[in-house]
Amino acid sequence: MTLSKRVKIIVTVLCVLLVMSVVALAVPLGIFVDREYKSSAKVNSVYEKSYYDLTDSLYNVETKLSKVNVITTATLRQQLLNDVWKDCDVAVNNMSFLSNETEGVENVTKFINQTGDYCYYLSKKLKTEDLSIEENTNVLKIYGIVKNLNQELAQIGDGMIQDGKITADTLSDMSAVMDKVKSFSSIDYPELIYDGPFSDGLDDRQAKFLADKNEISIEEAKGVIENKFSGATDVLSIGESTSSIESYVFTFKVDDVEHTVFISKKGGYVVEMNRYAEIDEPIYTERQCEDLAKAYLDNLGYGSMESVWTYNNNSTVYINFAFVKDGIIYYPDLIKVKVSAQTGEVMGVESMNYLYNHTERKVVQDNSGESKIVVSPNLDVKDTAYCVIPTDWNKEIYCKEIVGIYQGLTYYVYYDLASGEEVRALVVIDNDGNMLI
Repeated sequence: MTLSKRVKIIVTVLCVLLVMSVVALAVPLGIFVDREYKSSAKVNSVYEKSYYDLTDSLYNVETKLSKVNVITTATLRQQLLNDVWKDCDVAVNNMSFLSNETEGVENVTKFINQTGDYCYYLSKKLKTEDLSIEENTNVLKIYGIVKNLNQELAQIGDGMIQDGKITADTLSDMSAVMDKVKSFSSIDYPELIYDGPFSDGLDDRQAKFLADKNEISIEEAKGVIENKFSGATDVLSIGESTSSIESYVFTFKVDDVEHTVFISKKGGYVVEMNRYAEIDEPIYTERQCEDLAKAYLDNLGYGSMESVWTYNNNSTVYINFAFVKDGIIYYPDLIKVKVSAQTGEVMGVESMNYLYNHTERKVVQDNSGESKIVVSPNLDVKDTAYCVIPTDWNKEIYCKEIVGIYQGLTYYVYYDLASGEEVRALVVIDNDGNMLI
């Protein structure tokens, strides 16, 4: 065989091998690209649906609030305000999907939550009496804020549609909404009992509990979901949160019910989880819901938590858990849980206060002022407890909690055990257990 023929054969073989390699590579590469495309399409559809559901529900809130002050029939006003409360709940569920930068969105979410809860309180009040001038003014003020918020969301949608679609990439930046939050006027809302006293806790924007924890990867965060949420399928990463508690954000399904969850990058703890479920036939008691929620928190790694507030709202049971050690309740370390009284399943968890505030404390148990505590003789004392409460000046106080009844109302009074001085007093002003101020 001549040299030229040998060269031609070698070249021919190399070409065949090269073609075979390209074909072999194209098959898995094509599968990978197809999977990536499908995953991307699913994420985008989640964002688009959530955006439109959010804007629809907030438009309903705006429309119904606009009617409240021009209608005089108490029954109709009550229905409008109750509907606003329901629409706000839908809006909050969809808001959680729409941003990777949650610090500003937390403010919007809190505003929507407060709006819904305040309107629910007003609807209950209208059963027995009319709204005050101040309350009517608040409704008008809230209406103006919701209207501005809707305008901002509409502009975001108009400016971020790509090929007729709203995508995860375009909605990952909610800066326009966050900028609008800064101009929101504050409204003096009553404090809801299912948020409990001190529900905002002592929050200096540093997650003390996570400070010494190692950072995990996105794959490890996915593993947390598969480990902590029995039966989790279709686990899909939809972004990251860059708030002071940096988190990976996922959606997943359990029995075809979609969940949204935030997993902290440090330590891999559940920061927040939400899902939705209709409740028609309540089966579980409040006590059973508390026990189920406590077991749920134990499984998530939040131990030594005890129920300190429970509120049953149309068979959705809201429970506040606080860390308890040596018989002392630590109110700054709260975790909020929402349970379905029909299925006993947890519908929501929010552990930010715990992650921000929980740490090893050296509480000075100075009880020298306990003998100086003077409880009003009008108060029929029903319960007492030792606790640590947060203050407005970013400190914690070791206190005695006195729970009592006066003229049919329940009061919670807190005394500094070092001095015996009364430092906080709260009263349940709705006998259904809705409001605490």
